[in-house]
Amino acid sequence: DTEVWLVTYGPGEIYWQRFGHNGIWIRDEDLGLDHVFNFGFFDFAQKGFLQNFLQGRLLYFVAAQPAQQEFSQYINENRSIRVQRLALAPEQALKLADFLVNEAQPANRDYLYDYYWNNCSTRVRDALDSALDGVLYNRYGSLTAKMNMRDQTRRLTIAGFWLYLGLELGLGSPVDQRVTRWDEFFIPGVLAVSMAELSGSSGTEAAGLVLEDTMIYDSTLPGP
Repeated sequence: DTEVWLVTYGPGEIYWQRFGHNGIWIRDEDLGLDHVFNFGFFDFAQKGFLQNFLQGRLLYFVAAQPAQQEFSQYINENRSIRVQRLALAPEQALKLADFLVNEAQPANRDYLYDYYWNNCSTRVRDALDSALDGVLYNRYGSLTAKMNMRDQTRRLTIAGFWLYLGLELGLGSPVDQRVTRWDEFFIPGVLAVSMAELSGSSGTEAAGLVLEDTMIYDSTLPGP
């Protein structure tokens, strides 16, 4: 059995943690896996780190950590941890595990980060959608979102004035365009909520997709 879990971490107190985070937890004893594949790693030593961060142009990479080790790190940061076990067919789960292991190889792991179009959560979204044969995009790719990218950014950063101000001044007009619910999955929490909604909708091809939905840790930090 290959277990696949969507892991969603709540926002933290530091500026790069304000959007929350996520990863894919693969458990398979035969493959020697009990790891969270996390697309959110970056190097503080990058030249022009703060400027690149505010512009959303950092070089990020994917890595895998033993699940309990990773969870301990987020608990120590007082960040919530929500896990959702997904009902993938065996061949779908193995395909996803193979893809993630390949992505974490040194030759493949780096990618150019973009706040909205290529971030840690969109990478998780795309990997799950590929394993699910396009179920997520078929449902949400044409569904208009209630908020655009700027609205979401304001909602998530307004508690930190200087981050809020820096992003507000630095973001251009593209973030004001209308977007789809699929696009909103750049926010980990929105992806988690939508997975639960989708799996609970009778008559959809993903009904019953989420087998378990559990809070491993509840943060005491105020939500967005």
